[in-house]
Amino acid sequence: MRNPFIYGGLVFGDHFADRQTELSGLASEMSNMGKVFLVSPRRIGKTCLLKNLQKNLRQEGFLTVYIDLYKAPTIRHFTEQYAKAVVEVVEGKLERMVKAVPRFFRACVPNWTRILMAQSPSLWNIWPGKRKSFKY
Repeated sequence: MRNPFIYGGLVFGDHFADRQTELSGLASEMSNMGKVFLVSPRRIGKTCLLKNLQKNLRQEGFLTVYIDLYKAPTIRHFTEQYAKAVVEVVEGKLERMVKAVPRFFRACVPNWTRILMAQSPSLWNIWPGKRKSFKY
């Protein structure tokens, strides 16, 4: 019989089992800007738990970063890693927003009759009717 447990690396999806209570508790704390100290012995699954939490929070629209503190032996190293991680996440969000601009303008179809006839058209007179929502 093959061992159903994967160890020695990160696990996601069906292999990440029986941690929903911990995930929902951590997600609640993170979305409320809470502070969490995650302490347990080595090789219990702290990193997998945090990486799965990060994946879930990103799917909900949160910007998240992960920093391995073992690779940051000094405050300077930590600050550099933190700044780099934040720039990468924000840069990715900015790129998605820039790509959404053309879709926004394609969806805005002006009503030229109303524009020409109105004394002083406002922004809402220019684009009457349904407004489309955009996701970046």
